[in-house]
Amino acid sequence: MKHILLDCTNFQQTCEKYYAVSCLRELFKSVDIHNIIDFIKETHFYLELKCLLLLFYISSIALILRYFFTICYLTTPVIYYFMLYSSTVDGTE
Repeated sequence: MKHILLDCTNFQQTCEKYYAVSCLRELFKSVDIHNIIDFIKETHFYLELKCLLLLFYISSIALILRYFFTICYLTTPVIYYFMLYSSTVDGTE
């Protein structure tokens, strides 16, 4: 991120067009957010950010599903046991 926003020589002219700072802290503290967004749009860096966010979203969903199925797999025998146990206690076998 720092490389693209501040250090990349390919985007140096575009960077100078929107802001002149030396570190990320200064960039986000003193530069208007619209200038940063315009820089990201002009350099098409938003496409890479979009792909990264999509990958993050997909991996998050995969992780949630993994935990869900793990919980289901681990609790199924317990649920089955309680179903059997409750039916014998109620006398509804």
